[in-house]
Amino acid sequence: QVVSRTVSRNACAVRLGEKLARHSLAPEARHSISGRMVAWGKKKKQQQNKPAQREAPKVKENDNVITVEGQVVDALPSTLFKVKLNEVDQEVLCQLAGKMRKNNIRVLIGDRVRVELSPYDLTKGRISFRYR
Repeated sequence: QVVSRTVSRNACAVRLGEKLARHSLAPEARHSISGRMVAWGKKKKQQQNKPAQREAPKVKENDNVITVEGQVVDALPSTLFKVKLNEVDQEVLCQLAGKMRKNNIRVLIGDRVRVELSPYDLTKGRISFRYR
């Protein structure tokens, strides 16, 4: 037996030998786009309720950090720097903060920087700002 399938605009006709079986859409859905979408199993896109104004991005404020200023003494591989702190005569191993890495801010030897220190380990820190 020869099986041929044809898809028309309003119905799908399957011809099996001499018999003709019709699988048609509902009459009210034949000429509407939404009816065709429902017939083929697709749902209409619902309109999303967008707020009139976007909320400001939430800045993470960390109260646990100690913020000090210092000067870059040495540049090490993989965005690590040795920074000499101004207030205390101590060198701290610092890495570049994510926002500075993202915005391609270059830090060179001799630059004044703001360093955030963790209260748990005062020998390591994060460079959060480079002064001009």
